[in-house]
Amino acid sequence: IPNMVYLAPVTKEEYLAMVEWSITKSDSPVAIRVPGGDVISTGKADETDYSKLNQYKVMQSGSDIAILALGSFYELGEKAAK
Repeated sequence: IPNMVYLAPVTKEEYLAMVEWSITKSDSPVAIRVPGGDVISTGKADETDYSKLNQYKVMQSGSDIAILALGSFYELGEKAAK
């Protein structure tokens, strides 16, 4: 689908922020992947600006490899980094 925005939340707060942002989006369709397993809650509001597309949050910096752990794969990515 042309110009589709695909989002994969890690936390409950990200999911709710993505839903709220997507409701106001009228120039392209938005798909949000609902996590299939347990949902992590940070208890803090998500302040991400979802209008800045194709950007990732850097949770840990390194110099040898990059691990992209999106959505429900986040915990697996944290384990791999350790």
